Amino acid sequence: MRATIETVGGVTTRYLHHGSGDYGVLLLHGVGVSADSFLWNLEALGTENCQAIAPDLLGYGMTGEGDYKDGAPQDGIVEHLMTLIEHLGLKQVVLVGSSFGANIAVHLFWRIHSRTDGVVLVGCGPALNGVETLSRMYEQSFANGIKAMADPTLDTCRRRMNNLVFDPKSVPEALVLLQLTLYALPGARDRYERRMRGIKNRSALERFDVTPKISQVTAPSLVIWGRQDVRGSLEEAERAAKLLPDGQWVLYENCGHLPYLEHPDQFNRQVGEFVARVRSGFAAGHRGS
Repeated sequence: MRATIETVGGVTTRYLHHGSGDYGVLLLHGVGVSADSFLWNLEALGTENCQAIAPDLLGYGMTGEGDYKDGAPQDGIVEHLMTLIEHLGLKQVVLVGSSFGANIAVHLFWRIHSRTDGVVLVGCGPALNGVETLSRMYEQSFANGIKAMADPTLDTCRRRMNNLVFDPKSVPEALVLLQLTLYALPGARDRYERRMRGIKNRSALERFDVTPKISQVTAPSLVIWGRQDVRGSLEEAERAAKLLPDGQWVLYENCGHLPYLEHPDQFNRQVGEFVARVRSGFAAGHRGS
């Protein structure tokens, strides 16, 4: 596995990656975290003919802000990811989005559907819950994250992550240390606050609400949800997932908001099998449309 920091579309961009080739599995993180949360998945999903790539989204981690100042950040994030896909020379991709990253994955799919073989939505309230639920969820998320951003210590960073998972022992200490460093970067708190204000603004919630159009996610889809996820409504997500034209629902027991981190072996196996299935479908002529 490697970390690369280079200019992509005029923006200093960091991405973690493993594997090779022009086929990609793009792993998109949620708010307040970074590509580092996928450290325990990249080597399992990347192969000699498939790259697993986890970028720091625009304005997160070590990736710059581009032209963003305030307001909803989603358009800029999607545009930057499209530029990254071109930069890496990826011909086809599977999009894997966690939480806010799931919302980004859906909007990205609608922009590059002909190059997307599959979509994996993980802990995906922002993709499968409606505006009212998301409004409450983002307020809770902001309250949890700002405590660590305002005073980044090992204890505050650890408590923030523990609030998201079923078993605190599932949070690697290495990830807490990485977040401690990222939260201490100059301007990190300001960037986080501006983005969260833009994301949880009512008009932005309505504009980027996926649920009324979820049936338009026509690519094969895999939904992974933790039964003890505190960042969304299980019932709403189940109802929305049934509207996916080619969707598969998987519920993880003893699992909170981060299935890929809490149960990495199960996640890596199931996502790996999903990628192999949709990729073989692509070889036979499948396209998301």
